[in-house]
Amino acid sequence: MFQWVAGFSSSAPQGNLDIQFGNLKRLDPSKRPKLLWMACGKDDFLLDRNEVFVAWLKQQAIPHTWLLSEGGHDWRVWRRYLTQLLPMLFTVSK
Repeated sequence: MFQWVAGFSSSAPQGNLDIQFGNLKRLDPSKRPKLLWMACGKDDFLLDRNEVFVAWLKQQAIPHTWLLSEGGHDWRVWRRYLTQLLPMLFTVSK
């Protein structure tokens, strides 16, 4: 499993999240990803899917970082995300 995961305007999963990601909630907390970071713009066509996934993560008490920003599904938005994410990759406890 990856320890650092980030999604920029991700195509968040659809369907039964308990089946698709149930193993994530059953993992010992020490074995879960050190960083699960997602961001999406308010005008992005994938926003609804991301919000459903984030709500599921919250319901399962799975630690994550969610950023809702201005913008759509666009490289200019992702460029901003990259500048926010990169420092986290080097400061998250290992």
